[in-house]
Amino acid sequence: MFATLTLRRSIPVSLPTWGAIGGLTLGGSLAGLSLSSVSRSPHAVGKPAVEQIAFDRLVVSKASVPIDTSIGAPVDAITAGGVVAVLHARGSAVTLVDARSRKTLATIGARSDSGRSSLSVAEADSGRWLILDPKRSAVDVVARTGGRERSLVLPRGFWSGVVWDRKTRHAIVTGVELDAPKTASDGRSIHEFDERGTEVGAHREIAPIEHRLQASFNMPFAAIDGPRVLSGSSLSNEVLIFDRSSATERVVRVADDWFRPIDWSLPRQTVRAKTVAEPTLKWLASQTMLTAIIPLSHARFIARFTQHAPDRERYVYALVDSVGRTRAVTQPTPVRLSSVSGDTLSGLELGLDGRMRTFVGVLLAPTPLP
Repeated sequence: MFATLTLRRSIPVSLPTWGAIGGLTLGGSLAGLSLSSVSRSPHAVGKPAVEQIAFDRLVVSKASVPIDTSIGAPVDAITAGGVVAVLHARGSAVTLVDARSRKTLATIGARSDSGRSSLSVAEADSGRWLILDPKRSAVDVVARTGGRERSLVLPRGFWSGVVWDRKTRHAIVTGVELDAPKTASDGRSIHEFDERGTEVGAHREIAPIEHRLQASFNMPFAAIDGPRVLSGSSLSNEVLIFDRSSATERVVRVADDWFRPIDWSLPRQTVRAKTVAEPTLKWLASQTMLTAIIPLSHARFIARFTQHAPDRERYVYALVDSVGRTRAVTQPTPVRLSSVSGDTLSGLELGLDGRMRTFVGVLLAPTPLP
């Protein structure tokens, strides 16, 4: 069913033998940027500095609505088609909320469902949503009222995220298959399934683990931009751009003069840890990691970096142009962007009142960049 192609850098990529696969085009206008101060990280001597801007020079807020936290603290939110999909309680539940009336339309999962693996939610089409349930190894296509229209049954494996290709009506799922027959998709971490649940493509080799801590951060995340699949992981600042129409790929290193490579060694403890997890949590609180890719128009994208901290996470956004150059990096912000529709971005933010709120903002009008 698959033909294996070897591309540059000798990375094997499997595609259906009958040809390339199309994709979804996500649009957006270039942010209007008023570039301010320039800084250079200590390890980047000799590299060109990246422009740093205030977050509100990249995205201007248009709407912010408090979120019902009775089912659990929200960890992510996507606003599309008049509906807000909120991921709660460490991913154990999803609520679909009417954006105007704030009425809860549906709840999938429950806060008390501690045995459920972390759900993942993504916008599909025609007002529908995708819910990835790793415990069931299934992707559910649900209506805005929560009714399940169909389920794509995935092979047994470790599944972490999902996005939808509107053109082909395929689900792109990140994860690793287990106990499957030997195929060209073995050893790949991004898989494409049609509406019947048949795997029709796979690429991106599973990253090798060199340090014990990396095992918790090596699963990739993906985004669709036309025929291109953009993917990254928290292991580094590299974004892999795979063009399904030409079966070619390239790697972009985002904000290379700003990003500090991760030290995967735990600091030496001078005092006995109170819990087994304490050394790891202390280490994580000082790390900055790539955690999402948001496509824009004209082959550009925004990369989201998460600055972990003991109290609350903050986020830094890098604007990358069509040739892979980082044009600007924002200052840290509590706004967590997750998705784009046209020139509208959505996500979560911590309000001045201390409550979590949905965030909807737009990219500013274009201005020339240096």
